[in-house]
Amino acid sequence: VYFSAQILLIGAEFTWAYARVLGSRRADPHSRA
Repeated sequence: VYFSAQILLIGAEFTWAYARVLGSRRADPHSRA
């Protein structure tokens, strides 16, 4: 369970960073959806 939680959190961090970098040109960088 702990390992799965770590993977989920790491995946969420990478997904957020990925969307922030590539989506900053199209979406509002201040929107926290």
